[in-house]
Amino acid sequence: MVKQKIDKQTLEGLFKRTADLLRNKVDYSFILVIIYYKALSDYIQQELDEYGELIKRTELKPLVQYRWQVVEEMLHDSFNAVETFIQGIHTIENIKDDTGNQPFKGLLNKYRSFIDDIHENEGTIIDIIRMYSPYYFTDADHDIIGDAYEYFVHNFAIERGKEGEVYTPPEVVRLIVEIIQPQPGDSIYDPACGTGGMLIETFNYLRNHYGEAKATFSDYYGQEVRSDTYILANINLYMRGIPFDKMHLAQGDTLKNPKFVTEDGTLQRFDVVIANPPWNLKGYDWKKLSKSGEIKFVDRFTYGFPPKNSADWAWVQHMIASSSGEKRIGLVIDPGMLTRGNKEFLIRKRIIEDDLIEAVIMLPSGLFYHSQGLTGIIVILNKNKPSDRKGKVMFINASDYYEQHPSIKKLNKLTNIKEIAELIHNWKEKPYVSRIVSIKEICQDVREVMQKIEEKQEEIAKVDVQIKEIKNKIKNLKKQIKKRKKSKNVPNETRIKEEIEELEKKEKELSAKKEQMQSEIQSIKIENGCSLSVRRYVPIKIDEEDIDAVAVWKEIQEINNKIAEHEKFISKIVDVFFKGEDEHV
Repeated sequence: MVKQKIDKQTLEGLFKRTADLLRNKVDYSFILVIIYYKALSDYIQQELDEYGELIKRTELKPLVQYRWQVVEEMLHDSFNAVETFIQGIHTIENIKDDTGNQPFKGLLNKYRSFIDDIHENEGTIIDIIRMYSPYYFTDADHDIIGDAYEYFVHNFAIERGKEGEVYTPPEVVRLIVEIIQPQPGDSIYDPACGTGGMLIETFNYLRNHYGEAKATFSDYYGQEVRSDTYILANINLYMRGIPFDKMHLAQGDTLKNPKFVTEDGTLQRFDVVIANPPWNLKGYDWKKLSKSGEIKFVDRFTYGFPPKNSADWAWVQHMIASSSGEKRIGLVIDPGMLTRGNKEFLIRKRIIEDDLIEAVIMLPSGLFYHSQGLTGIIVILNKNKPSDRKGKVMFINASDYYEQHPSIKKLNKLTNIKEIAELIHNWKEKPYVSRIVSIKEICQDVREVMQKIEEKQEEIAKVDVQIKEIKNKIKNLKKQIKKRKKSKNVPNETRIKEEIEELEKKEKELSAKKEQMQSEIQSIKIENGCSLSVRRYVPIKIDEEDIDAVAVWKEIQEINNKIAEHEKFISKIVDVFFKGEDEHV
């Protein structure tokens, strides 16, 4: 049978049909295992056809006897075919790298009950084998496996939750990589690597600009807290063509215990540091954890510990500490970290004043699965700013650079990637899109800000005293009414009630004044608290329509004539009602 090269459209069709077969039997992510198995088998078969043996990726030798093509030849004996299929995916799980480690160990944990029950699921697996056998992945574009993973996330994982939480839209990653411009030989690090998307996009950038061989000059490092996601990251990097000896992934909590350490026990530094860490991560009692020794390398947090309810600035500080300074740092983060006060204000102020922030980019809304109503933010940091950029930050409003996602109705897709990156590369302002702002403008004199806030707080304290006095007066007046009612002596009850009403009205006015002053304090904090909000610095463009002055004047005259007619009509009604004139209107 002549095999057909797989393409994106065919792949999506296979996914839908496979999902129908697997429904209510096993987690949908088993589809990815099928894709991995088929692609690796096709690679092996091509090597065997050309050379008679495996020349590259010799770690796949154990899979040779269980490859998909062997399973196909057994379809006349369905039980043996299914047994070989299962042995094949077990072999992938147990693949060893050059050091003897098994980076895919645990890949099948979710699916044990399904694959162990051969008799119950034999028919389903045979249908899957027949479905995928007419296609081959050998000469497919490198992005086919990426398309497979993206399609899985879009159509299955997002509804189920977890995989979508760690997935960053590839366009967003491409923008960061375009801005950073990595080179062959650079060490690449993602401290919250999820399934490896940022590392893969960096590898793709190097491959597209310098060729696949030079892309493997770089080493790719990542740490992921979830064990199942860590396994997916390993196999995703491997399936995209990154050799085992260039993959350096670790499992664990980066903020508590970063795994990449030098021989002398210091934190390892990398040329390129990129991440989309979990937004507003909670649960870190920083002082308690540092005292107990649970947090390693406490000196990473030189600008201060963030609050317990958001670790955003902890991630920023870890990435700064992990950067060699050779290239920029890029991360995607929640916009709230740009303006929040208290501890986050102090950390933000110190980092801004140390001149580490080079650019802040506001992305369009609806790009991210876990926060469809929010606009994500890209922050670019640079330890070695060129002289003409020192003391300045570029703000970019890219909120209009999107199109409707082709396959997901509720999501948008980032566009104009090259244009946005070039604004930073060329350090160029563009009306309503980008503006270069001095640090002095961003962080005004904090003493002046605190003085303004203290003045407002003193006013609020005075209002609080007035409100308290009024409440006491109301309380005493109500007691008087109650006391007089008991003694049946209430000649002035009406006057007292009127006085209470006046006091309650005054209390409301003072409460409203207090709320207004509290709002003003918040505005002062946002406007002067080293805010990095893009909207503060880049004005929003309002489209103006051409106005026909003559037409507008005519419309105003018509409205005035109608008003005059209505006034005459109302006047007649008033005359009839008050003067008793007997006439029809």
